[in-house]
Amino acid sequence: MPKFKIIQPQGNKLELTLAGLVSIGLLLTIISALSKFNEPTIAGFLVVWVSIFLWILLRQTGLLKRYRTDGILSLNIDRIEIDGTSHLPRSTFLLKDHEITVHFRGYKGQWIGRYYCYGEKNELLIKGSSRTLQIRFLVGSDEQVGELKSMMRTWYATGVKIKETGLRGQTSFLLDTDLPYNELRAIKAELMSSR
Repeated sequence: MPKFKIIQPQGNKLELTLAGLVSIGLLLTIISALSKFNEPTIAGFLVVWVSIFLWILLRQTGLLKRYRTDGILSLNIDRIEIDGTSHLPRSTFLLKDHEITVHFRGYKGQWIGRYYCYGEKNELLIKGSSRTLQIRFLVGSDEQVGELKSMMRTWYATGVKIKETGLRGQTSFLLDTDLPYNELRAIKAELMSSR
């Protein structure tokens, strides 16, 4: 049973502080350039580059988070369970009564082209007859991607209604947006025969 952290976006005070330092450094550089002093220019450049370096270092190590944990999302063969905080109450959704949409935007540490993923933009939409619930969840590793794929394969095999999209909103199947057509047909045939 795969479990994921439910997250909510939030601002980060440390990130705002580093942005402020970059602004101060740029201001020092501009003032010194206008007044033709060299020492403040060097100091301004140092403040700017050290702040940018610290921001990148803290972001890559995960110490600079832009979300807060808001509960646990548990995926089961026949249901989805949410063990949330006060913002998101504890609930269970039976898959036979709901349509599931998975927006997979990568896992923490994944490079997609020139973009580094932090695993925090993945979403699960649970659509029922009376309401739709949108849950943002964290995929922290490649192992969690494997667990999610395995559970989705089980859901497809049991006939759960699932839609998927990839990083840029393109359609995907089992979190893969680049499956060749023949391979896609073979996997779907295998899943249909296991019903």
